[in-house]
Amino acid sequence: MRFQATALAKHLCNDNMMLEQAMKSTEVSHRVAAAFAGGMTGKPDEVLMEMLEDPEVLGSQATREALIHIAKINYN
Repeated sequence: MRFQATALAKHLCNDNMMLEQAMKSTEVSHRVAAAFAGGMTGKPDEVLMEMLEDPEVLGSQATREALIHIAKINYN
């Protein structure tokens, strides 16, 4: 799933409307991709923070990874 989510995340980075829809999707794979895309942007936002509460472990774990990635980018 990670490979597919990463591929989708690359497309979501370029389309804010699709990114917002993916963040609120009922499909966990879409939410994971949205979290990865959020991490790729390098900017934490409110929706990404709300995604920490994802009911699926994969969704919340992907969000944590994205936020850690953002923190590393902003720290350097």
